[in-house]
Amino acid sequence: LGYNTDSLANKEIDKSLLLDFINPNKTASLSTPSIEGVEITGASVWFDSTNSLRIRFTTTDITSTTVKVGGKTYTSESFTNIGESTYTLTCDPILPTNYRDDVVFELYIGETLSHGLTYGISYYVTSMQSSANEKMKNLAKALYNYGVAAADFKS
Repeated sequence: LGYNTDSLANKEIDKSLLLDFINPNKTASLSTPSIEGVEITGASVWFDSTNSLRIRFTTTDITSTTVKVGGKTYTSESFTNIGESTYTLTCDPILPTNYRDDVVFELYIGETLSHGLTYGISYYVTSMQSSANEKMKNLAKALYNYGVAAADFKS
C-alpha cells in the first residue's frame, strides 16, 4: 500500500541491544493496621498518558485521613469515594527512570499511622506475570523494559 519497508526508521537498530525481560520478583509489603477500619485494601498501576500508582483504602474519618507517599502528603481533596468508606488515591505520575523504585504509602488518621504499604511498578509487573490476560502481561513486560532502558540510558 505504498509503504517502503526497506527504509524503516528502526532498520539500523542493533537488535542485540534490546532487553530480554527480567522479572523483578517483588511482592508488596503490607503492615498490620493499627486502627480498625482504616487500611489499604489494594494497589495497582493507573495507565494513562503517564503512569501512576493507585491505592484503594478504607477509613472511618475521611476529614482527618491523609496518605503520605514519599515526601508528599495527600488529603481528602485528592481521594475519590468509590463506596461505603472506601476511597482511591492516584498518585503523581512516575517517570520511567523510576519504575524500579519502591514507593512507601502511609495511611494516617490525624497524626497516627494506621497502615503502610511498599509497592511500585516492579511489584505490579511481578504480579501480572501470573495473569491469564496475555495482553496485560505483555503490557507489564513492555512497561518494565521501557523503564529499565530509560534508567540505563540516563546513567
